[in-house]
Amino acid sequence: MPRRITRNSSLYVLDGVKTPIYSGTLHFWRTQPRKWNDRLDDMKDAHCNTLDTYVAWNWHEPQQGKFDFNGTTDSRRNLGGFLELAEKKGFHVIIRPGPYICGEWRNGGIPDWLLHDHPEILSRDSEGKTLSLDAFYPPITYLHPSYLAYVEKWYDEACEVMRKHLFTKGGCIINVTIDDEPASEHEPCMAIESSSASMSTKQLQRKWIALFSSLLSPF
Repeated sequence: MPRRITRNSSLYVLDGVKTPIYSGTLHFWRTQPRKWNDRLDDMKDAHCNTLDTYVAWNWHEPQQGKFDFNGTTDSRRNLGGFLELAEKKGFHVIIRPGPYICGEWRNGGIPDWLLHDHPEILSRDSEGKTLSLDAFYPPITYLHPSYLAYVEKWYDEACEVMRKHLFTKGGCIINVTIDDEPASEHEPCMAIESSSASMSTKQLQRKWIALFSSLLSPF
């Protein structure tokens, strides 16, 4: 029988059980795999029942079209292995596959090859000039067709791994959070070009959720 996730005003309801979330963050790719077990044990000792992690696009697709989610090129890329260990330890997982993750990580997770090969995705200033790449978090135009096309490819590959570990399929993932603070008012250039029609943050969120849901479905 399929497992179910619902929620009330303050709690997750997992298979009919009201479940408070006590969560900590563990960026698996910043930790050597040999230490994953100990880090998860530390979280258990701190009474966490849930872990939160990003999945960095530029880490798992360092070259265009060459994805690694099983640790072939670097053991720290073994997302599937990390999720299996989380399941073995009895954790719920909140997973955050970007595409933009912030996280004090290079380009916020946006691949270098995408930025250099497709400068058209960069935002523009009030005079229509492309903003500089010389920034820790490059100013991306979220709704540019070229950007969305590559994001869809990224989501397609990442979802193929995550789908196997959804709570509804017997796995650990109870929440998939797209992007990072997409409604942030202090970075409007991240959303739309100055030449684009006005779009509210709610409209932007709906567009992203629709794209992601179509790839991850059925949750």
